[in-house]
Amino acid sequence: MSVLLMAGRKRDKGRSNSASESEEETEDTTEYISSGSVKMWTWTFDGDKLTIIFRKDTMEVWVDDDKIDPTSRFSGSTVIMDFKIGKHQARIRSTKGDDDDMLTIDGIPVD
Repeated sequence: MSVLLMAGRKRDKGRSNSASESEEETEDTTEYISSGSVKMWTWTFDGDKLTIIFRKDTMEVWVDDDKIDPTSRFSGSTVIMDFKIGKHQARIRSTKGDDDDMLTIDGIPVD
């Protein structure tokens, strides 16, 4: 019966199966996977450092650790995603087959 219960559970990388290991000994296993389908920008924004991540394969946009729900417009093989960061307007323009995704904030390109 325990085999069936454990089969559906996802195991954290920072945990072991040992019953003697306490919860305090586990470490943070947050990691970012870099690939050709992920574009990341780091930008100082109103005095704070922000990381904006765009996953081209799933069309997800993340600001720091928060998933953003942008307004997306499609035109042929190009997608334009608009979203807000605080009081600022941000836009990601991405074209299928092109690795040159562009982020602008308040119309200013971010490298």
